Amino acid sequence: MSEADIVKVILGLLGPVSGVVVAILILAMVGLGTYFRRYLEQKALQLATREDFEKLQKQVAESTRVVEGIKSELANRDWVRRELHGLRARKIEELVTLALDCANDMDSVRNAAVGGRVCEKPKHHDRLGVVAMVFLPELVPMARDYRIELLTYYQQVGRKMLESRQGGLNVWDNFMENSNYREIMETRDKLTDEAARLLQEIANGRVFS
Repeated sequence: MSEADIVKVILGLLGPVSGVVVAILILAMVGLGTYFRRYLEQKALQLATREDFEKLQKQVAESTRVVEGIKSELANRDWVRRELHGLRARKIEELVTLALDCANDMDSVRNAAVGGRVCEKPKHHDRLGVVAMVFLPELVPMARDYRIELLTYYQQVGRKMLESRQGGLNVWDNFMENSNYREIMETRDKLTDEAARLLQEIANGRVFS
C-alpha cells in the first residue's frame, strides 16, 4: 500500500476535517514513510556490507593460506637445492682426492712388484667409480676411462711380476715407457679438469635437476 492510499484511509476514518489537518497528516505520513524507507535501505546496505566483508575475510584467509603454502614449498625446494649443491661439491672434492690416491696406488703396486713383494689390492679406483655413478653422473664416462686404464696397468704389473719370478732378467727395464702410464695420466687429467669445471658451475649457482 502506498503512502497516498494510507492517507486516504486515515481521512476516511476522520471524516470532514480542515485542510490544515489534512496537510499535516500528509506531511507526517510522507516523512515517516521516507524515514522508514531510508532506514530499511540502510539496514539492507549494512547487512550486505557485513556479508561482503565476511566473504572478503574468508577470501583473504584462503589466499594467505595458499601463499604461505607456496612460500613454504619454495623454501623447502631452495633448502633441498642448497643441500644438493653442497653435497655434490663435497663429492667432487672427494672424487679428485680419489683420483690422486689412485695414482699413488699405482706407484705402490709397481714398487712392491719390482721389490718382489705383493702389495695390498688397491681399492680407491672402485670407490672413485661409485662416487661418480651415484653423485656425479656427468663425470661417469671419464671416471670409467680412468678406472679401465688403471686396471690395465695393474694387469701389466702382474704379468711382469710373474716373469720376474720365473727368472726373467731385467723385466722392469723401460716398463714405464712400454706401459699405459701416459694414458693413465691423460684420463686422470681429463677427469680432474671436468671435475673442476663442474665445481665452478656449482659455485656459479647452476641448478641441477
